[in-house]
Amino acid sequence: MKSAKQTISLRQLEPRDAELLFQIENMHDVAAQTLSDDEPFTLSTAKTFVQDYLANQASATDIRLIICSEESSSKLPAGTIELLEIDTRHKHAQVGIALLPQKRHLGIATAALNLLDRLAAKLEIHTLLAHVDIQNAPANRLFQRAHYQHVGQLPDYYFIAQQWRTVNLYAKTIQSGLKV
Repeated sequence: MKSAKQTISLRQLEPRDAELLFQIENMHDVAAQTLSDDEPFTLSTAKTFVQDYLANQASATDIRLIICSEESSSKLPAGTIELLEIDTRHKHAQVGIALLPQKRHLGIATAALNLLDRLAAKLEIHTLLAHVDIQNAPANRLFQRAHYQHVGQLPDYYFIAQQWRTVNLYAKTIQSGLKV
């Protein structure tokens, strides 16, 4: 998929991506805005996470992908995108996305969400959900641009950095041709 300046693709998580995950999870703005643990995310933790994910991929309810942007005939990692808590019975999943700072404001995140829609359709996922911290204005705009519908708020839903955080809840129905 082409953004205004680059070609975007998604690929499976690989062992070499531990350093990218370490970098993303420890970016100040991502750490402050993502709904993750307050514990430091070390390179060792990242390596173990990738190894465990790859070892248990067949039984996992999560799909973690690397967003790549093509520049000068090479595909460089730009960030991560995830389908989390995939529920095959009710056909829904949560979405998570994070980009490296130098890859923001280039249309990459929107393009990656569009590619994720296609994957969701292939997996027969009917509804995608996103929990977005109300204080994360860029992420709220992203999901609105990607045609997610704001369906409400979850007050004091996460306890992060010793404070309660309210999240906006976004949903998107995927047109997959699924027969019910």
